[in-house]
Amino acid sequence: MDKLAVSTKANPDGTFSTRWQWWQNIDLPCPEPRLPKAGGTITASLGPRWTEDRAALAEIGAIHHLLCVAQVHGKNRLGVNLEIGVTFGAIRKALNKSSLKTKGHGDTEKYQVAFFTKFLATKFFEAKIVTEGASKWRDVDLESPLDFEIEIHRAPSVEIWTAIGGVSITRHALNRVVERRIACDIEHAKDDLTPIPDAKWTRAWKWLQRVLPDSMPVFLPDNVMRRIAFKYGEGVKVLLNVGSQSVFILKLAPHGWDMVTLTGENHNNWVTVANKLPRLCGQRIVQPGAY
Repeated sequence: MDKLAVSTKANPDGTFSTRWQWWQNIDLPCPEPRLPKAGGTITASLGPRWTEDRAALAEIGAIHHLLCVAQVHGKNRLGVNLEIGVTFGAIRKALNKSSLKTKGHGDTEKYQVAFFTKFLATKFFEAKIVTEGASKWRDVDLESPLDFEIEIHRAPSVEIWTAIGGVSITRHALNRVVERRIACDIEHAKDDLTPIPDAKWTRAWKWLQRVLPDSMPVFLPDNVMRRIAFKYGEGVKVLLNVGSQSVFILKLAPHGWDMVTLTGENHNNWVTVANKLPRLCGQRIVQPGAY
C-alpha cells in the first residue's frame, strides 16, 4: 500500500499551502525509520467563484495536481493499493464508498467539495481516503523537495479522449458501467451496488479507457432522441462502440462533455438499426438488411 499524505492551511495573502508526502509500502515492516519517497509544498490560488470551503477545495486541487499532472505515484495508476490522507472530513465524506454505491454521490452536504471530488470518486474510486489532523503530520527534511504553484479556476477533472474530444465520466455513468457490464453477474438490489467489490470500479474505468476512444458518434430516431433529451436535457450526443455493442450518452456541460450513462439493450438495438450497423443476436452477428 502506498500513501499520499497532504496537510493544508490558509495563507495571509489568500492563497493556500498544501504540504505533501509520498510514502511507499506503508503496510510492510521496515527495520529503519520510514521516510517519504518524495514531498514538498503546493501553493494554490483559488478563483473567486469558489466562495465556500476554500481550503478544502485548494487541497483537492493539490491532490489532482499530484496524481494527474505531476503523477508522483507513477504513470497510468489508478486507486489500487493507494491511501490518501486528507485534512478535511468533508473530503472523506464526499468519497464515502457506501454512499457512492447506493446514492451515486457522497455523504457530504458541501456541494462544492462534492463537485471537486468527482475525479477521485471515479478514476481513483478504489483509493482509501482517511482524515488526518495536523497533530498526525510529521515534518521530514527532504534533500530535493518538489514544490509547485497552481491556479484553480475550474473544478479538477480527468478525461478520456474520444472522437468528439475529451469526455469526463460522472459517478452515475461509472456506476452504470459497473452494474451493466463489469459486474452484471453479481446479484444486488436495484440502485444498491453494495455487494459489488470496489475493484470492479477500477475495472470499469480501465474498460472505458479501452472502448471509448474506439467509439463513434451515431444517431437515433427522433422519437428516441426526444426521450433522451427529456431525461438528460439538450446538448446530448450518442456514441457507439461496435466491438462491445455499447451505447454511451454524452451531455455537453459548461466544462465540456460528460458521459452521463451507459444505456441498456433497447437503445443499442435502436442505434444499430438506425445507423445500419451489424448487431449481436444471441451468439450471431446480424448484418444490416437482415433485420
